[in-house]
Amino acid sequence: MSGVGLEIIYDPDDEARDITDKVLIKSARLESSNWAQPGIWQATIKDIDRDQEFITGKRISWKLDGTTFYGGFVTQVTKAFAFPADDTSNLASVKTRQFQLRGVDYNILFDKRVMRRPGGYQKRIPQFDRTSDSTLVQQACSEYLDLPNWLDCSSGVEVVGQIPAKAGTKGSWVQQGSAWRKQMQSFSAHTGAIWYIRATDDGAELVWRAVEDVVAPYTLSDKPTGDEQGFRELQYTEDASGMVNDALVWGGSEYANVDGWPRAKVIFARAENSGSIADHNRWQWAESHFGDVMNYSSQEEVDRRAEIIVLGRTGDTVYFPNRGLQNPNETFTIAWHHTEVPKSGGVFQFIRPGDLTTLNLNVFNKVVILPCRSISVTFPSGTDTGDAIVRFEGTFSLQVNDPWTLWQAIAARKVFVVPNL
Repeated sequence: MSGVGLEIIYDPDDEARDITDKVLIKSARLESSNWAQPGIWQATIKDIDRDQEFITGKRISWKLDGTTFYGGFVTQVTKAFAFPADDTSNLASVKTRQFQLRGVDYNILFDKRVMRRPGGYQKRIPQFDRTSDSTLVQQACSEYLDLPNWLDCSSGVEVVGQIPAKAGTKGSWVQQGSAWRKQMQSFSAHTGAIWYIRATDDGAELVWRAVEDVVAPYTLSDKPTGDEQGFRELQYTEDASGMVNDALVWGGSEYANVDGWPRAKVIFARAENSGSIADHNRWQWAESHFGDVMNYSSQEEVDRRAEIIVLGRTGDTVYFPNRGLQNPNETFTIAWHHTEVPKSGGVFQFIRPGDLTTLNLNVFNKVVILPCRSISVTFPSGTDTGDAIVRFEGTFSLQVNDPWTLWQAIAARKVFVVPNL
């Protein structure tokens, strides 16, 4: 099996030290999660000449065949010996010094940067007129956040929708001191956009776009034909631990039928999926929202909440038989090596976390389209020159809280893959 060119650069902002030949390649592990969730990484550094030093907080980037595919920060440095004991009486003979490095990828910035108003820390951030979400995302980055100059906050930011949704109204920023993540979640709740930070050759790029654009470059199959690609290992899990096919929701006032509260009343709604109950038995969930007059003061609001839990209802008329918590969650864990990754124009087409991926599993008689939840990258073998064997392990599944646009994208693709959606 031919290897992939690997290059590891520590502190690209200043020292830009190439430590590829210092990394014990089998110790390296890179993990990426989907949609702005910080991934973690680790690697052991051999320091035979005792001339290496590492500082927490510095950046590190990993390249495959010259393309940056992972970047993040060093958050933990552990100094150790390669063996339990060594003769340290003669320092010149000590060749077993090691550094164990651990860190996170760039998405940690969503939790480590806060919204603030320069020159007005004791005032609220001013409201804004209805405008495009991309304009607001870029304004937050340039005016209300302390971000590094190597993070590009414009090239990958696209218009997805308008905020607020209703013309003639104003929108509000999150409270000062809130994490950047909270502001991005607030924007995404209005337009259904996906967002994350990805590593680039120049540093990193903020991505804000409609989820329909995120499609895996190829199909994974246990019997690959045509443009499909094979894989090495598969584990398929059906998990009913979070299933709800019977939801009971209360709203209104807890003071109903109490003297002195003649107008108070309890509002109740129940949503069931009889088919799921017949197949999997009854799994209930209950919520009480007494006193929440902003969200649960009418029958319609309580009905909608119960239906969202079980059926995944979004809006007034849209239902999907596979949304909500009415069915067990399917999770597929698949492993493959770089030899199964196709190239386009001489460049590897890696599957990234968040990519909608078609899985053609002939052995189990299943064809599914699921987003990649996470990818773990390891290196079964490699040389000091940076020639490495790369192994990928991806987890693919759906969650009830996925953006509605994701479900629309899956439905559109299933028209071609699974005719009887």
